[in-house]
Amino acid sequence: MEKKVRQLDDGMRKADRDYHEACQKAEGARQEWETSVLKVGQKAEGAGQEWETSVLKVLACQKAQGTWIHRLQFSRAQT
Repeated sequence: MEKKVRQLDDGMRKADRDYHEACQKAEGARQEWETSVLKVGQKAEGAGQEWETSVLKVLACQKAQGTWIHRLQFSRAQT
């Protein structure tokens, strides 16, 4: 009977270790995923700001040259 109790105890300890190890791996994967999502978000935000800056520069340049009004009037005439 003692042998069976010892085997059950060993089995429970092993199951506990396996569970703990699986939890640690899952948490590591979750943290890695969260870091990746944050990095992608930062890159997307930077790209959006870069695009906005480029558009504003183009519009400012066209306004300075007076070409944006002509294009605006031309596009309205086509609709």
